[in-house]
Amino acid sequence: MLEVTRKLVDLLDLSPIGDDHFQGDSEDLGFPNVFGGQVLGQALMAASLGAIDAGFEEGAAPLPQVMIGDPDYYDRWGFLADHTGGWHCPGPYDRDRLLARTGNPAVLPAEGMLGPWNS
Repeated sequence: MLEVTRKLVDLLDLSPIGDDHFQGDSEDLGFPNVFGGQVLGQALMAASLGAIDAGFEEGAAPLPQVMIGDPDYYDRWGFLADHTGGWHCPGPYDRDRLLARTGNPAVLPAEGMLGPWNS
């Protein structure tokens, strides 16, 4: 089993401690309470970014990852708004929450529109 998969399975091993509360292991975030959604969110981020990073380590060049999210939360995984200031999205969005993660920021365009595109 891949190390990343094993870590994901371990992280998703939650024990119910109430009707809608679960207990599980997680990274030390600096505060005592971690809730099921946080544990699941951590597991999903670890699995997806671990798979992307593993492809890079094997010689494949991963594409940059883009998301709209809380910069204070997602910066721990390298998602930053530093290179997205000239980017646009359809519909309303907060420009400070448009984040990108890449090992090579030089490949990112200074300006652009994120999909959907009409063919």
